[in-house]
Amino acid sequence: MTFTPHLKNVRFKVDRYPETDLYPFNLSLVKQTPHLSLDAPITFFAGENGTGKSTFLRAICRACGIHI
Repeated sequence: MTFTPHLKNVRFKVDRYPETDLYPFNLSLVKQTPHLSLDAPITFFAGENGTGKSTFLRAICRACGIHI
């Protein structure tokens, strides 16, 4: 059996935002959401532009036989 860790919730620390009057921190959704509960497993791919996120997802699709 494989153990796969998943996020169960995310808490937003509004007091640590660098700017509250600039995008995306000025969005009402961002300002009014103190936390986000996740009921199902979810995976995030995050990284700078050009680091291969899209290439990685295309490779996964190809390996799974999913046409994109």
